[in-house]
Amino acid sequence: MSIVQKLTERGIARPPRFLPASTLPVAPDEAKVKQLLLNCLEEYYGKLDDCVVNPDATTTALREVAEVLSRYQGVL
Repeated sequence: MSIVQKLTERGIARPPRFLPASTLPVAPDEAKVKQLLLNCLEEYYGKLDDCVVNPDATTTALREVAEVLSRYQGVL
């Protein structure tokens, strides 16, 4: 019997005991998944700068800088 069938029989109210110990995130990081997909497409088709606009590039860069600064905030 598969884990899906067991969960369906027991109901979601009582998840299996391994779920709380899981280190997997609840949801995927969409930005990283999109970037991975874009990287795969560029690997296959070549440079896509002419047909793909990435408006979040600046926002992503600023978030990465903010993360680094927050990690070292107590050190400085």
